[in-house]
Amino acid sequence: MLSPGTQPVDLYLANVPAEHAGKTLDIKLFDAGEGMNYLQVLSPTNVPQNFTWYSAACRDTGFCTSPDDLTGGTGMSGSCAGKPCLSVTGNKFQNNEATLRITLPANYTCTTNCWWKVRYVPLSGIDPATGQAYTVHDATEWSVAVTGDPVRLTD
Repeated sequence: MLSPGTQPVDLYLANVPAEHAGKTLDIKLFDAGEGMNYLQVLSPTNVPQNFTWYSAACRDTGFCTSPDDLTGGTGMSGSCAGKPCLSVTGNKFQNNEATLRITLPANYTCTTNCWWKVRYVPLSGIDPATGQAYTVHDATEWSVAVTGDPVRLTD
């Protein structure tokens, strides 16, 4: 349960060692971010990463192009202060799963701190529906899978 006030909250997702360079991270978030403004995916060096995303709302057409448009397509997730992000305002993912996809660069390296994180940035100000300051109380479930070259068995 998140109740962060006005400060961003970082959730540790997965420890991804360098052996996964060139592979893809699929991050599944269920019921992501009610009461939050947007989310970002941070590399182990805390740099917001580009990603595409998919939701059941655009299941028939593929990866979504716009954080405000759940109709599908491919492309960037959005931009917040010049950094890639996904808007989660308006309860877009209420009782719905969003999959964020990141391709790790072929030269991805990591030796000690290899943790990838999701950063939730809360809304600030007054909720026009209640006349009160925004309050965040959210439960998000997540999983991370690394996909890429299959394991080959040899004699």
